[in-house]
Amino acid sequence: MPLFQISVPGPWWHSLTYRSDRTIPTGARVDVPIGRAMRRGVCLGDTSQSLCPETSIRTVAAVVDDFSA
Repeated sequence: MPLFQISVPGPWWHSLTYRSDRTIPTGARVDVPIGRAMRRGVCLGDTSQSLCPETSIRTVAAVVDDFSA
């Protein structure tokens, strides 16, 4: 599954890495799990690198913006 960098409003000084089974365009709003809550963030693009182990990367819950036309 491709990995994506997601910017979520909060105390983080860097983007967070999530996986998705579909391609998410840069700039699309997404809903992602953080702890036990869901937060809305913005996709900054795909990535091949992550600061955390592959087993701890969570999945994007929903893509809010659909740019397919």
